[in-house]
Amino acid sequence: YDWPTPDAFPDVGPAWTDSGRMLGSMHEHYLSSIGNAPSTGITFKAPMDWMPQLPTTFDNVVDNVVRTMLFLDTTPTMLQSCCVATDCNPTDVITPTHPLIKYKFPRMLVALLDTPEHLSR
Repeated sequence: YDWPTPDAFPDVGPAWTDSGRMLGSMHEHYLSSIGNAPSTGITFKAPMDWMPQLPTTFDNVVDNVVRTMLFLDTTPTMLQSCCVATDCNPTDVITPTHPLIKYKFPRMLVALLDTPEHLSR
C-alpha cells in the first residue's frame, strides 16, 4: 500500500524502461527499417533518400543518416555499430550499386535506432 498515486505522466526514464518495452522498441525499429510497419499513414524513405552526395565513404553516410534521423552528432560507438551491422569499413566507398544501398541499409537503421543515444534523452 506504499505505492504513490499516479497524479502525472511518468516523465522519468525508469518508468519506461523494462525488458518488454526495450524488446518492443527494437522490434518496431526492425519493422520500420524494412518499411513494413505501420502499413498506413506513413511514407518510408528509400535508402537513396538518406544518402549524401554519392560516391562517398561509409563514415560520411553514417554521419549524414545520424544527423538527419536522430539530430545528433555521430559518436565512435554509433559508427562502430553500423560497421558491425553492415560489414562495412569506415573508408569503404559507397556508390548507388553498393550492397549497403541494395540490401544492408535496414541493418544500419536498426543499429542506429537501438543505440542508447536514441533510446534515452
